[in-house]
Amino acid sequence: MVRNIGPASLAAGCQVPRSRGRAFFTSLGRPAKLVLLATLLIASGCAGGSQLQRCQADKDQLLAAIRDQRDSNRTLREQVASLEKRLDQSEKELASLGRADTRVSSRPPVEKAPLPWRAPDKPSK
Repeated sequence: MVRNIGPASLAAGCQVPRSRGRAFFTSLGRPAKLVLLATLLIASGCAGGSQLQRCQADKDQLLAAIRDQRDSNRTLREQVASLEKRLDQSEKELASLGRADTRVSSRPPVEKAPLPWRAPDKPSK
C-alpha cells in the first residue's frame, strides 16, 4: 500500500510506500507482543548495568564512611565521659583537702604582672 507524505508531496506527485513495521507489530498476537516488550526492557536494563554497579559502589563507600564516623563519635563520647569522670574525682579530692574554690571559674581573677616587652595598659603620670 502506498501513502502520501503531505500536501507538498501531492503537488509533486511523490508517494512513499507504507512502513511494514507497524503492520508487523499489529499482526503479532498478544503473547508475542509481551515477549518483544520484555526483550526490549531486558536489553535496556542490561545497558544500565554499569551505572547500577557504580551506584552500588558509591552506596557501599558512603555506608563505610557513615560506619567510620559513627565509630569515631562513639570513641569520642567515651573519652569525654572518662575525662568528665576524672575531673569530678579531682574536684572531690581538692574539696576534701579543704579548698573551697576548686573550680577555676570560681576563683578571683589574677592580677596581671606588667611584662617588659608590652606597652603599659594605662599611661603613668
